[in-house]
Amino acid sequence: MSDIVRVKVRSRGPRSRRGKSSASKVSKFAAKFPKTARFLRKVKGAFKKHRFFFTMGCCLFAWAILALLFTLFPSLALFYSNTIGHFIRTTIGTLFSLLPFSGGESLFYAFLLFLPVWICFLFSALKRKYALRRIHTKMRRVLLAPISVLLIVLTIFCFAFAPSYQRPAVSDILGLDPENIYDKDLYDTLEYFVNEINKDVNDLSYGNDGSSIMPMKFNELADEINHTYQSMDEYPSLCPTIGVPAKSFLFSEMMTAFNIGGIYTFYTGEANVNVHVPDYKIPYFTAHESAHAHGIASEDEANFVAFAVCSASTNSYIRYSGHLSALETIVNELNKTIAKMKTENPEYAAAISETVNEILSKLNENVRSELKAWESFWSQNRNEVLYDVTDDLNNTYLKSQGEAAGTDSYNYLTALVVNFYKHYIA
Repeated sequence: MSDIVRVKVRSRGPRSRRGKSSASKVSKFAAKFPKTARFLRKVKGAFKKHRFFFTMGCCLFAWAILALLFTLFPSLALFYSNTIGHFIRTTIGTLFSLLPFSGGESLFYAFLLFLPVWICFLFSALKRKYALRRIHTKMRRVLLAPISVLLIVLTIFCFAFAPSYQRPAVSDILGLDPENIYDKDLYDTLEYFVNEINKDVNDLSYGNDGSSIMPMKFNELADEINHTYQSMDEYPSLCPTIGVPAKSFLFSEMMTAFNIGGIYTFYTGEANVNVHVPDYKIPYFTAHESAHAHGIASEDEANFVAFAVCSASTNSYIRYSGHLSALETIVNELNKTIAKMKTENPEYAAAISETVNEILSKLNENVRSELKAWESFWSQNRNEVLYDVTDDLNNTYLKSQGEAAGTDSYNYLTALVVNFYKHYIA
């Protein structure tokens, strides 16, 4: 007599009913709207086949909506830049900070090396009379690789850095009035800078060429600048205090030929600095590029924040760099203004020039040698052709981001600094 073996079968009734119900609904919809159902099936198939490009397209569409909102509500752009945007920038920057070299610079050079290979590969395929639509799948992926990279870079730019161009001006955040600058305020600011520079000169050492010598390595400087940003709690709405230390360029000498002091590579979250320049400019350049990493996109405002950070440092060399760089910018703008006023009001122009020269005559002799060494350095190292190309590209980029003055925006520091001195220092 055989034993009866009972097998308990798990019921799948409810799930089956849901499946049938869902399938029946789809069938009914397809029967009622055949063209719409056919279109949706094509969209679904295209999405499965091109997931990456559909995802990038959705991201850029979402960014277009955000950009419209940021344009209408600049305070929303400030909130986004200091929260979500800052989180993205800091997260990417922290990951690349694990590399002992500049990841942004390395990726850029790698992309430049890849482009000729890609062009040769494409030319070879076309020469063999392959139709692009019949190219093998792997080859098609290689051909689409540069486009994919550019889409990723564009998406990172849109969500991590672009909102910073639409945030309120630094002058509005700090309650400054850059439209009104009186002669006395300007002269007082110059006097303040001269006095502060002369104080810090006593702690510095100078080389035979007249340039000062930075008393620390670049990594120590980058950490010090980063700590200073974190200590500026009195300006919480200006920019977030948490950041990633800057890095030096691998090929700084080449950056000098292009007249580049530094670059913020938003796709790696790194502030990169040219260290092949006279030492006194390195702290200021580092603070400037770090300002971009903290969400200050405008060049004139990044210059201003660099000055504010350097002047707030406890290190005399960093303070010296910030004060002297700001002084140079103000004097350069004054010289341009005086040159324009000579035809309109020569007496007034002469009076301003005389007063400014009298203030600058109080500068320490070592500082004068520093400025002469700076001019000599650029006259020997700058390539005029490369400089013009870089300046044109940078000018086009800045104007595309809403800075109507282009590279001239680098020289708008005077109004911000004078008003900052008047309201926060004097």
